[in-house]
Amino acid sequence: LTRLKHLHWQGNHISGSLPPALANMTALEDFNVAYNLINGTLPPIGRPRTLRTLNVGFNLLTGSLPSYFLTLDGLVTLNVARNLLRSSAPSFSVDSSVVNLIFDDNRFTGTIPDCYYRHMPRLSFLSLQNNLFHGTLPAAIGQLTALRNFYVGNNYLVSSLPAELFTLTSLSILSLDYNFFNGSLSSNVSRLASLRVLNVAYNEMTGTVPAAIGRLSNMTRLYLCGNHFHGAIPADLGDLRLLRYLLLNANLLTGTIPASFTQLTNLGWFYASENQLSGDLYAILTAMPKLIDVVMFSNAFTGPLPYNADWRDLLSLSFGFNYLTGSLRLTAKQVTKLVYVDLSKNLLSTTLPAWTLQARHLSYFYMNENFVHGTLPQRSVTATALVELWMDGNVLTGTLPAAIGNCSFLQLLRV
Repeated sequence: LTRLKHLHWQGNHISGSLPPALANMTALEDFNVAYNLINGTLPPIGRPRTLRTLNVGFNLLTGSLPSYFLTLDGLVTLNVARNLLRSSAPSFSVDSSVVNLIFDDNRFTGTIPDCYYRHMPRLSFLSLQNNLFHGTLPAAIGQLTALRNFYVGNNYLVSSLPAELFTLTSLSILSLDYNFFNGSLSSNVSRLASLRVLNVAYNEMTGTVPAAIGRLSNMTRLYLCGNHFHGAIPADLGDLRLLRYLLLNANLLTGTIPASFTQLTNLGWFYASENQLSGDLYAILTAMPKLIDVVMFSNAFTGPLPYNADWRDLLSLSFGFNYLTGSLRLTAKQVTKLVYVDLSKNLLSTTLPAWTLQARHLSYFYMNENFVHGTLPQRSVTATALVELWMDGNVLTGTLPAAIGNCSFLQLLRV
């Protein structure tokens, strides 16, 4: 098959090892055998200035990755994701033509070789996440001036973020989650004007959340959760009008949610749980019609739930361990898709509306330790997806509705 240019066998059940004879396919431009069951080591494939794409991702390859591929002149995409490769990442000493480099979900060890920063001038997409890399991000990262997407999450990288990282003005996605990065997040992050995703979740970062993030008008996802950020949430974050995901949970944030957040009308996922936040969220949440997942537990929020919010896609509402007051006045329209509700350990004084036992998708409902009174709704029970229902620690009277027996998935009932 010396004239074959394109070999696409992805998504089958091919097993066995790759034969050394693949090196003889001198006309090969694209080699794609991803999503199979191929094992063994990776032999040389293709020829310089001919092979452009090598995709062996999602297989069972073992051993090390030959440096041959990174020095193959003309290669644009190298994808070895989701294999069983276990070695240090290959080093090389000449400039590489690779534009897209994907090493995800292997067992690469050691530090990220310096040549990945100094000898990959065309690199645009670099994904090294879910490996065993350790060490730091060096100042040399500033040489990757073409870099648009950088994923290095779930490794063992340490130290503060180098200033040179914030000179990469082409960056669109910066994902550094689940490492051990420390120090503050520089206000120079505002220089990354093209940034759509910033993810520094679950590191050891400290300091305050920089107000300069609010200048990143293209931002759609902001993950700051699981760090040690303290102080107030900057009002400037309310300028991120395109934001869909905002995760601030598991920090040391204080104060209130800024009134400017009423401008975040595209927000779908809003997490601020496990902080020291307070205040009334009624007006802010009412202004967010596209909310899907709201997680605010373990704070000191007060006031009522927004009963007139135009929520049509809400799946999860978590406000446990706060100081909410008032009644449970959510309407049937707001809870049509609701799966999870946690209002436990608040100060709600209410009777239960009929939807609590009628919402067809509701699986988990926690309202224990409030001041719920009256009886459980006695009308037909159609919440047949219920798995857990916690109502203990209230002042309920009456009897359980007989139709609760229709909830065939129910595993835990606390009344």
